[in-house]
Amino acid sequence: MLPVVPQLPTRIGDLRVIARLGCGGMAEVFLARRTGIEGFDRRVVVKRMLPHLAHDQALSMAMLDEGRVLARLSHPNVVAVEEIGHDDSAYFLVMEYLRGASLSGVERELRAEGRGIEPAVAAHVVAEVAAGLHAAHELTDASGRWLELVHRDVTPHNVFLTLHGEVKLLDFGIAHFADRSSRTNTGVAKGKFAYMAPEQFEGAAPDRRVDVFALGVVLHEMLSGQRLFARTTEAEIVRAVVDQEVPRPSEVAPDARIPRALEDVCMRALARDPDERFQTAAAMRAVLRAELRSLDPSQDVRDRVAELARAYAADAGDRQAMVRETATLPEVPWTVRGADEAGSMPPRDVGSDRETARAPLRPTALQRVPWIVTGALVTAIAGTLATLSPAASIPTIASAPPRVPITIDSVPSGAQVRIDGSVRGETPLTFDASRATSAVSVRISRDGYVTSEAEVVPDRPVSLRLHLARAH
Repeated sequence: MLPVVPQLPTRIGDLRVIARLGCGGMAEVFLARRTGIEGFDRRVVVKRMLPHLAHDQALSMAMLDEGRVLARLSHPNVVAVEEIGHDDSAYFLVMEYLRGASLSGVERELRAEGRGIEPAVAAHVVAEVAAGLHAAHELTDASGRWLELVHRDVTPHNVFLTLHGEVKLLDFGIAHFADRSSRTNTGVAKGKFAYMAPEQFEGAAPDRRVDVFALGVVLHEMLSGQRLFARTTEAEIVRAVVDQEVPRPSEVAPDARIPRALEDVCMRALARDPDERFQTAAAMRAVLRAELRSLDPSQDVRDRVAELARAYAADAGDRQAMVRETATLPEVPWTVRGADEAGSMPPRDVGSDRETARAPLRPTALQRVPWIVTGALVTAIAGTLATLSPAASIPTIASAPPRVPITIDSVPSGAQVRIDGSVRGETPLTFDASRATSAVSVRISRDGYVTSEAEVVPDRPVSLRLHLARAH
């Protein structure tokens, strides 16, 4: 019997739905468009609770928690959220999307071809994920209180490779942090068993080191080309994680020529005793970056990540479903058949300045597919890039610092905007800021409403929209 799929909505909030990309046990994921004046048209991805679960307070709080965490966590290696909203049915998150492929999809295709991921690429990808994880682990609330955030679902499915060679960590839906721990079940293991640390099966409160262990599993599988804890049943997976000796990647793939120093990083992350692992994701990243300098002196590893994303995003789209963008059918919603369960949020397209000079490995497939669905992730030709292209022909002064557009909006509008404490205007507000990799604080306030705060990193164009709650 085919699963029952809820009727496709035509709108969610002020967004027009184009397609359903996936439907899981708790949420649906949609491709949608946001339109505005003067031809403004932006593709976004929406994750919405299933309507029949809308009155489940625990699930509603879980989605709100995910949105609030992502709103505060502005980092180049972490998926970003544009909006938390509620329509007549349920809460929803509005996300921007990336173009590319999930790491799980790339690994699956390479295994089918009898190939693996080269060590330098594996080291780079894991180092980038570690950077995003460390930012999450260090996250504080608006008052500066440490949130003790733990992702708990670091898997290849939740790592995304973009066509620009960027690496993004997805899906904080089951993340653990201080405020959430008091209203979730204690002693209950959450996550995918094959990527969980041994102490999680013993009911211990998770800390950042469980994410380090999971990242060790991801690295091991990238180096060996094989699933580390693949077993027939969940019980066998648990026994393997808790009791069985972990082989070195070179023992699993003796012909892979895996550098011993990189194996040592992997095995340290996989130590069963949390005290013997890297104590932070940043420490693991530092060792990986040092090793990467000897593995890849040419420093073109990001270009090779982009090649993988281009090649296997195209393959996945050819095998599954193609979403064709047309000017004549923008308002007809439809469902993408063959999309995976909506367990991860498709991330945003950050529109990197850097374009690789290498040709994609499979250019013909990419040329004929404007949008490609791979699992629950959307890969697309970003319409916003077209609005930026004329800037390439405008002469600039070499010494002038690069600037990026910042757009800040609120619901309701007319709220005062402060950037790092200085008043910049009222919402909706758009201005140019000097490109930087350090976060700036955004504070939005309006009489009769609770002040909202967030942090953004202006290393690329930023679009932030916050809903203000009425003050009691």
